[in-house]
Amino acid sequence: MIQKLGKPANCQTFADNAEVFMNNVLGMFQGSVTVTRVDIAFDRYIRKHSMKTSTRKKRVGRELDQFVRPRRRIPLPQSWEQFIALAENKADLATFLSN
Repeated sequence: MIQKLGKPANCQTFADNAEVFMNNVLGMFQGSVTVTRVDIAFDRYIRKHSMKTSTRKKRVGRELDQFVRPRRRIPLPQSWEQFIALAENKADLATFLSN
């Protein structure tokens, strides 16, 4: 879903992005039976030297180093693709969105 949403045009901060994410998740349950709990699963890329890491580096064409710790008031990065390509960014974004 994060890849599908990308960087929504109307989002300026991580708080804005989290609101769009949450609205999309909750929108999946509109009109259905009463939902009392929603579990969300995130992919995790925690191994620095995995096959996926090397493939990602080749795809981007350089070492990925745009580490941004998501916080509510921090502006979204200019290049969402570069941001989301870094495993540490994905992990922190998953934690931020979960909270």
